Amino acid sequence: MPTKPKNIQLSKSKLLSAHQCLKMLHLEWHRSDLAEVSEATEAAYRTGNEVGDVAKQIYGTADSVEVAYRRGDMDAMVRETADLLANGADFPIFEATFRHKGVLVRVDVLIPDGDGWRAVEIKASTKVKPQHKIDCAIQWWVMRGVGLPIKSIAVGRVNNQFVYGGDGDYEGLIAEEDLTEEAKALSATVPGLAGDARGAITGEMPDIAVGTHCNKPYECDFRAQCWP
Repeated sequence: MPTKPKNIQLSKSKLLSAHQCLKMLHLEWHRSDLAEVSEATEAAYRTGNEVGDVAKQIYGTADSVEVAYRRGDMDAMVRETADLLANGADFPIFEATFRHKGVLVRVDVLIPDGDGWRAVEIKASTKVKPQHKIDCAIQWWVMRGVGLPIKSIAVGRVNNQFVYGGDGDYEGLIAEEDLTEEAKALSATVPGLAGDARGAITGEMPDIAVGTHCNKPYECDFRAQCWP
């Protein structure tokens, strides 16, 4: 029996796929077995993970907490985050997990800021890119939707002027760029994007011609299904 659109649970990554190409999202959801991940994409994943680990060193404190990933049990991650906040957490939380209207996000770094919070999304990039803005908009929409008193959101990008001095000291590697206003403005588009994503998942495969979107902002893993 087909899944009803309103019951489709979407991650931020699925919304970003929808933003790039609805056909790509359809294939990710229904034919993930056809994906061909390039070495360049694998390398980008590894670099992203490495930068993320360094960010935990930079932003972490003695009492900071990471919400561990639980495959197949996102509800537990949402509950753990809610419990931390309900119990008065006043320390950095890594991978805080929220769900609003069927859209789930994991926030790289959530930092106490007076009577509220600020979020930092870590990117293995030396500059802010257009896709980072919609990324932050999705995060903002969900966090505001669940009632989190979020004050600001920034992208933490790689500072290409950083010089590593050794001893595991990476202070200065991450440079923040505030995207609060951009996230606020774009957050109004998130419900429509979610609706388009659910339509692409529950309907027939979208008929979308090849183009620059096959490689931007990310290299599509399903190019072999579209390109002659």
